[in-house]
Amino acid sequence: MHMIYRTDETIALPGFYSAAWHMYSDGFRVGVLDLETTGLSRRHDSIVLGGLLLLQEQPRLVQLLCSSQSEEEEMLRAFWKLMRDCQILITYNGDSFDLPFLRERLRRWNITAYMPPVLSLDLYQIFRTYCPMAQRLCDLRQTTVEDAFGLSALRTDEISGEESAQLFFRYQSLLAANSQIPGGPVLNSSQSDGGQDAFEAEALRRRILLHNRDDLLQLSRLMRMLHKVDLHRIMSRRGFLIRCGQALLHIDAITLHKKEWRIEASTDGLPQDIDMFDAALRLTHQSCSHRLQLLVSVMYLQGCIICDLEALPGDFSPLRRYPDCESGYLILHDGRKAACAAMNHCLNILLPAALSQAGQH
Repeated sequence: MHMIYRTDETIALPGFYSAAWHMYSDGFRVGVLDLETTGLSRRHDSIVLGGLLLLQEQPRLVQLLCSSQSEEEEMLRAFWKLMRDCQILITYNGDSFDLPFLRERLRRWNITAYMPPVLSLDLYQIFRTYCPMAQRLCDLRQTTVEDAFGLSALRTDEISGEESAQLFFRYQSLLAANSQIPGGPVLNSSQSDGGQDAFEAEALRRRILLHNRDDLLQLSRLMRMLHKVDLHRIMSRRGFLIRCGQALLHIDAITLHKKEWRIEASTDGLPQDIDMFDAALRLTHQSCSHRLQLLVSVMYLQGCIICDLEALPGDFSPLRRYPDCESGYLILHDGRKAACAAMNHCLNILLPAALSQAGQH
């Protein structure tokens, strides 16, 4: 009888704080995600290890390791229960690999056809695109970036993801053919060399888990790179989350034109269709597609794109601390660059107020 091997531990980690990060993460559940797979094909390969580090008051690290590829469905059902309440997921190359792979396998096993809006904070993409240090490195593997930030001494494993997959295949074959490992899955005790094979299988399991554990812990430490980049600019381009009562919005795209400020978002927990229109804005929502669009009328004066806050619903007094906000107007773009921090903050106020107003109509 085989079984999924689970680790669950509380971790002592130094907290990460920045005012910018606080603006986008406060009130949301944050998890660091790393998956180990048998290959690169989402259709033909399997997820055999799911690792999740929950960045809560007492950080908690959970790992679920299959004893064979046939246990992928069972493992993913348990892993989905762990991660489905996370609104922010921190990964390394997760946009291109971990998250698409996970979505495909969840659909493959009919676990879920719809993943609620989640903010993907892919540190690989952020470092590659927004950090000048990236151009000076020989490559952008996670271990290389860890070394650049002085974190190499904190890593104890020395294998790659590809090597981890090869170790898993050996681990799987040992579990299929041999006797019981203390504290682990059941093996065939009739094998004369079962003791030695059991010892090897347990050693392989430890190495596989250690590689994944180190990736998770190092990713949480790599969050310090957010001090080196303009997080407001990144979020205005990559998207961020806004809570509106019981609903959750993921801002997918923000575009500015001379007469219009357009915001596209995906939604969760917003069951009604909406079509609200006035002189200053138009708000539409299609519940069947979980898509929301907000169009805000703006002015173009002397090369600047300006928004009249007094024409919009919401209390915008918190924006007065920004130099781009004056006399009830917000300069969204001064002709050289967008005021990303003020603009994003404005949406955090405007969207909940607009949805509240729409609910009263």
